[in-house]
Amino acid sequence: MSAKTFLFFPIDIGLAHIVRSLVIAEELQAQGHRVIFALPKRKHAVLMGKTKVKVVDVLSALKTDSFESLYVFRNEAILRKQIAEERALIKKYRPDAVVVDYRLSALAASAIVGVKTYFLAHGTGLPYGAKLPNPGVPVWFYKLSPRIIKWVVDYGERWFLKPLIKIAKEYGNPYSLREWFLSLEYILPEPSFYFPPNETKLVRHYVGALEWKGFQNTKTPSWLKNIHKNGKTIYLSFGGTGFSPQQLQTFAVDLVNKGYRVIVSTGTICEPESFPKLANLYVAKYLPGKKISALVDVVVCHGGYGTMIDAIYSQTPVIAIPFNPEQLMHSWRMDELGVGYCLVKLNIMKFFGLLSFNFQIFEEEGKKIKSADLLRALEKVAQNKAQIQQKLAWFNKVHPYRDGAKEAAKIVASS
Repeated sequence: MSAKTFLFFPIDIGLAHIVRSLVIAEELQAQGHRVIFALPKRKHAVLMGKTKVKVVDVLSALKTDSFESLYVFRNEAILRKQIAEERALIKKYRPDAVVVDYRLSALAASAIVGVKTYFLAHGTGLPYGAKLPNPGVPVWFYKLSPRIIKWVVDYGERWFLKPLIKIAKEYGNPYSLREWFLSLEYILPEPSFYFPPNETKLVRHYVGALEWKGFQNTKTPSWLKNIHKNGKTIYLSFGGTGFSPQQLQTFAVDLVNKGYRVIVSTGTICEPESFPKLANLYVAKYLPGKKISALVDVVVCHGGYGTMIDAIYSQTPVIAIPFNPEQLMHSWRMDELGVGYCLVKLNIMKFFGLLSFNFQIFEEEGKKIKSADLLRALEKVAQNKAQIQQKLAWFNKVHPYRDGAKEAAKIVASS
């Protein structure tokens, strides 16, 4: 196969979207292809010295890793600047294909130029939605909710993407919203049964786990060799988005005081030095998630798919405290599958409150979870250990670990 050129545009909120795109980029480069990774300067330091992929600067409208910052994608002035810069990059490098991870302006730019585009997403991010788990509402309401949810998703997409469609049409892009969605191909690092789509005409590629080893290759702390399952060892991580550093610190200290051994990965949320020095409290900035998950009894996390799938492949139960809609959907689904518990539920009034697209509701609900709630969930995991282990074994049987980077790279390289 002759060498091709590929351009990546991940959104710069948190780390998950960046590194799962990067692992595909690195695989393509290893195969001899030319790869360019467009990332705002505010996140360059995260990858410095950890990848050989060419990283170029691209405009960011986001100053902090808050989910509320996504509203900038409704700002026409910012969108025009981003789309103009992205179009310039596409024209400069002339890629055979573009891979976009939720950077919506790049989707518009690639449509305007007319280049082959892959959208790296989860089932929750598919156009027209997917079959979603029960968010904690009564069963009778949940049975009636698919039509309501579909209407909300359709309305939300039209409302949210209206500025992008407007700008794209100004450039002469002929696509309607539906034609635009159908022109994309979707790479989904999850099982096909996980979030079955409502729209079956979308071109979907289900691949294995997208696991970047950049942080795993960093020097691990010396204490890691002494960590093992003992019935009360907990891995605590809120990923890279960082909604509540105080909550992370409080949970860690309170768990230690209740007799648990706690391993914390702070990521970009806060610095390890901000934690008190306590016996049975081990803190590092970055840790190899998959390796740690195999050494502990329970993973307590923010509901990020990457963190939870690491735990599942390690046969380790999960307790999720999500802070944004995507994390909530994954957490509810894992709870529904029986591999752990989600501590955030929504009542009917809050469910309808989402019709106003007040994403702050999610973060507020996550921050309401207290140490007492977490301790009760840990007791529940211990009491139901046998049943959870059966569900974990089932998940691994029907969806065994696969190298998603190789699978995704093969799909993209076929462009």
